[in-house]
Amino acid sequence: MKVSEISIKKMTNNDINDILILEEKCFSDPWTRSMFEGELEHENVYYFLAEHNERIIGFVGFWDIIGECHITNICITPSMQNGGIGTFLMEYLIKFCKNKSINAATLEVRSSNTQAINFYLKLGFRNEGIRKNYYTRPSEDAVIMWINF
Repeated sequence: MKVSEISIKKMTNNDINDILILEEKCFSDPWTRSMFEGELEHENVYYFLAEHNERIIGFVGFWDIIGECHITNICITPSMQNGGIGTFLMEYLIKFCKNKSINAATLEVRSSNTQAINFYLKLGFRNEGIRKNYYTRPSEDAVIMWINF
């Protein structure tokens, strides 16, 4: 599959079932339906889906908090990871943010997730600190990362 074959759309409540399946495949502590429904109730929250042949293969979400992008979630179907989809989604998010005059983004990532940390570093994020015991199932510190656009 080529990245050019991927379309991006805004997430709606109708997409949550598919998102929950993807979350279960990717995370040890996946979000719940009510968490996603709550996210979609806020006007300053954005979730974008990557689709291929009308099938969701990934998503990214963020909060616009006083002109800063706080990335809550990025998830790619495991069989399609390392194929450029994550980069495509993040580049879309950055372009979207720039168009809204947002010029910085932050996120947390499990300290043991070196693959994700390296992915963010390649995008230009930098390590700015640690949040102790941020994650559960299992308990783990988070690396705080930032990027300026």
